[in-house]
Amino acid sequence: MNVNTENSVSITEAHRNFSCVAHSASDEDIIALSKLIIEKNREAYEVLTK
Repeated sequence: MNVNTENSVSITEAHRNFSCVAHSASDEDIIALSKLIIEKNREAYEVLTK
């Protein structure tokens, strides 16, 4: 994945406003960010699925 530093946002901002970030990102960027967020919240997701 290439990083465009002119369009970079923090993980916190991306988590809060994913839709806005997704409009300015490539498919690869969106997949990478989604995986990061899923991994960060995995425990919460597992609790919610019970």
